[in-house]
Amino acid sequence: MYECGLTALDLIEAIEEEADVSVSIPRSVYIRAINTAEQFIYTEILRESVLAVIPYEENVIPLSSIPVPDGCAPVHYDDILRVFADTHECEKGGASGALDFADKQFYYTDYNGNVVLQLQEYPAEIRMIIRIRPRLKDESGADMLAVPAEYVDLLASKMRGEAYKIANEDALAAKWLNEYNYHLENFKVWADKRNRRYGG
Repeated sequence: MYECGLTALDLIEAIEEEADVSVSIPRSVYIRAINTAEQFIYTEILRESVLAVIPYEENVIPLSSIPVPDGCAPVHYDDILRVFADTHECEKGGASGALDFADKQFYYTDYNGNVVLQLQEYPAEIRMIIRIRPRLKDESGADMLAVPAEYVDLLASKMRGEAYKIANEDALAAKWLNEYNYHLENFKVWADKRNRRYGG
């Protein structure tokens, strides 16, 4: 997980000082813009993942019990990339697949905050490869921004665009959102090279 050395509040205050917006923009607009951009970056572009090891107790694992590194968001079902019962990989499926193929090892969601396992034998541990995402920023803005320092302008452009959109300054909103898209495309190129180099 990246940290650029700036908090969300640092960037918000810098944007508030420089943006020439005629109306007062609530800080929640800026926080929402940061969260939207960061979640998109980590979900769709960066392929950072960690191994979570859970001692086997039962076939239902609450998503909230899956450990994540400090500063990371709690696990959503879609963050689970692979599941192993000891060294045997489980297939991702659904409840109907588990019923149709009772002889296979499956995992699926019960849509109630749990991962359900269908196993052929009792393992010692469950190993999950999970995608990591930054924890959502709150209104305090105290959390560090989760982008490389050279891509802070990506977030700043998104924040300016959203601020001008709220202020009904359509031309300036379009300018800054186009700038955001430009930085995002550059970030995708950089991330693709990084992912190939490090096997993300």
